[in-house]
Amino acid sequence: MSIEQYRTHYARGILNETYNSRDSLSRYMHVSDVDQARFVIYGTNTHAKYYAALSSKLLYPKIELFVSEEEGVEEDGKKLRGFEVISVGRFANYIEQYGEHLKVIVFSDQYPEAVKRLQEMGLDPLKQLFDGRYIFDLKELDNGYVSESDNVNKVILTVESFRSNKGGLFVYDTASSSYTKHLSGDFRTLLRYKDGYLAMEDNNGMLYLNSDYEIERTVALPDADLHGMDIHRSGGSDYAYIIETAWDRIAVYDLESGKRVEQIEVGKSIVNSTPGMLHISDILIDNERILIAMASRSGMFTRGAFKDDGAILGMDMHDYIVDEVYAEQLNTPHSLIKIGKDILFCDSAKGMVYCNKQVLTQFNGFVRGLHFNGYGLYVGQNVPRHLPYLLQISPNYSNDTGIHTFVPSRRVSGFQKLPFCGQIYSILTE
Repeated sequence: MSIEQYRTHYARGILNETYNSRDSLSRYMHVSDVDQARFVIYGTNTHAKYYAALSSKLLYPKIELFVSEEEGVEEDGKKLRGFEVISVGRFANYIEQYGEHLKVIVFSDQYPEAVKRLQEMGLDPLKQLFDGRYIFDLKELDNGYVSESDNVNKVILTVESFRSNKGGLFVYDTASSSYTKHLSGDFRTLLRYKDGYLAMEDNNGMLYLNSDYEIERTVALPDADLHGMDIHRSGGSDYAYIIETAWDRIAVYDLESGKRVEQIEVGKSIVNSTPGMLHISDILIDNERILIAMASRSGMFTRGAFKDDGAILGMDMHDYIVDEVYAEQLNTPHSLIKIGKDILFCDSAKGMVYCNKQVLTQFNGFVRGLHFNGYGLYVGQNVPRHLPYLLQISPNYSNDTGIHTFVPSRRVSGFQKLPFCGQIYSILTE
């Protein structure tokens, strides 16, 4: 049997035996709008042609057309195994017409570049792009495709002190598996700000860093078990909204003057509990709304740290009244971030990452720290604390600190163990 015959035979077997199930593909492609979803193939290479030839065998998904990676209008009107082929230029109109209902199965020899291009055209890489060769196991025919790099070489980590591991700001080089420690301390949130970074160190305060991670300015903050932070621009000024977990409140600082200008008493607006018993952990400002993650919505944190009492609540920025339960029945949520129109967060003790209130992926460890570089999602995992409580959730818990790299369009992940870290809090990439 020739290699071409083998590939066709192999692909046909995979398609017929495994992927005639609407449910299995719906789960893989996290499609909730099955009846409205419109599927297209991006690329016209050999693997795309294999799929076209065999697509009549599939009950689901039904492909509408193929998109050529070529720019020229001469691609329009061509046929590929009976399907219409349109150019990238014409596909832009298709995207505008069908929007979020589009699901694009990508068959491209330059996959990361194709994902970047489609993202620039307005498609959501978390929910609308899928790697065709992973869906149909054709990756096994091309080992180079599995190890294809996303071109990220440096990962920036802020780390809390834990046991014998000292915290700090680290830069990890993925190419050499080496790291550099730039700052020491009990670090929490790290955000990009202007040409550098804004960092929070629990025993020091708010640090303004340049692009080389050097401290240019420090604003001392009260000893209040500082956790999450977000930046909001209003009236031409930048403000840092900082979680003071020990008091279940949000402190607002003018980033130009470094002065504290406001204080939001979150705890009193919810249950008027003992300070710190909500255990507020993170904050995200979304337009004129504030989302707040907490370990105990009822204000009973220390009486059951790992119960499903965690929640993400929302309030209006103008009156600071909590008027929304964005998500509930969580277990120590952290790492609220926004990617495009999508809101992501960790349900830490359960090892879950949510996207818009739906589980995107899950790991067997305590996860905190999220970053998306347009291609892969970086998820921090930490050595578990309070293991007897965690074992009520899972019969087995990972004891490693490190980073998961999850590629949503492939639904696969890798793990890089980082034994030099204590507890990972924030992740960014260069």
